[in-house]
Amino acid sequence: SALTGGDAAAWRMVTDTNNLEQFSITWKISFMIAHPLHFPKVALTNFRDIVDLWRQLIGVLAWLDTPLQPWVYPVLSAMLLVSFIEPTDASPPVRRRILVAAVLTIFFYWLALALIFFMALTPIDSTIVSGLQGRYFIVVVPFLAVAIAAALSRGLNEKTRATVALLAVLLSWSASLEAILRIDWKF
Repeated sequence: SALTGGDAAAWRMVTDTNNLEQFSITWKISFMIAHPLHFPKVALTNFRDIVDLWRQLIGVLAWLDTPLQPWVYPVLSAMLLVSFIEPTDASPPVRRRILVAAVLTIFFYWLALALIFFMALTPIDSTIVSGLQGRYFIVVVPFLAVAIAAALSRGLNEKTRATVALLAVLLSWSASLEAILRIDWKF
């Protein structure tokens, strides 16, 4: 398992490619050394799907086949971002350091995630890193909140942020319920 991509989605590797050696970790590292720009090119191509990845982060249920109503995504996105607008008492230099640390954390998380999926699941002839889904980025949402709060010198009061967050929870719950009833129960 240490010398191969493990058995992560082995069935997909067998059906998607005739060249299983490229899923060996040692082979893939050798390939990356010989072609150092291949991984960055493929990883950056995933940014063309950033809207879909964000929608998945907000909520596309089941096996990505149960979407919420289209209008819910921008509304929930705005409500989430509004809940991040918190006043920060730190001085500008401290806020800049916090901002840089949060942005670097998000970047290196994305880089590590893209590298893992590239090594384990992505055939060499793929134009994107295979397997990336929005749900894998949920863990960086708090860092996004910290970055936004650090970037702003003023923010909304706690009551406003809490009200928006509560409304976002209620909208998320009702939109998820509606999607489940619409797709699974055919209501």
